[in-house]
Amino acid sequence: MPLYGRFEPQETLNGCFEVFYHVGRRHGLAEALYLDRAGQFTTTRHGGTHVCQRDDKPTHFEIAMQTLAVKLIFANSPQARGRGERINGTFQDRLVAELEHHHITDLAGATDYLNRVFIPKYAKRFGVKPRDASSAFRPIPEELDLRTVLCAKSTREVANDNTISYQGRFYQLKPNTRSVCIAGTKVLVQEWFDGSIHIRHERAGAIAVTPALDRQRPQRPPKLTPYDVFAVVSV
Repeated sequence: MPLYGRFEPQETLNGCFEVFYHVGRRHGLAEALYLDRAGQFTTTRHGGTHVCQRDDKPTHFEIAMQTLAVKLIFANSPQARGRGERINGTFQDRLVAELEHHHITDLAGATDYLNRVFIPKYAKRFGVKPRDASSAFRPIPEELDLRTVLCAKSTREVANDNTISYQGRFYQLKPNTRSVCIAGTKVLVQEWFDGSIHIRHERAGAIAVTPALDRQRPQRPPKLTPYDVFAVVSV
């Protein structure tokens, strides 16, 4: 049965993280997820499904699920993927009609109607009481903030002016409460699913960061070709 959903312009990693976050807050951590092989979930196969491809570099989603001990089961056959498409067909048919009937045309309004009205009504009509009443979800540890796991993570080196460069923009790191010098060291950058940036340091802990600085990347001088060198020498 559907548990939570969001309307987005397109399927993204952050959108998937946010859906998992809301399901986790309401129900707990799932034992396993049944997924297709979309690029945000696992390494895609450039040569087709018949090509044997190793997945030596896990995606951000796979890393997060491994941290939470959630097993990932990928649909490899057309029949397996078809089971997911059948419920999508119901949503694309009935849900769209209801949104049109209620004159809901914005993403936020559609997301609210989906979770507040449509999914509870769908579950009441088609839900079947399970044979085993025990929950298949595990409680989330009280000290765990899911947002620190459901995020894209990367490392950056701190410049002498306590700034880092991330995704083509500069960020200023504020003085940390432990008075640890972090210039020249590595920090962990977490990009949460809401787009916010969070910094952690091995010894300094969480570090506050200001909005992106309005400055340009330093431009490297162009490399001289043999012709350019010859022209300079000649002049």
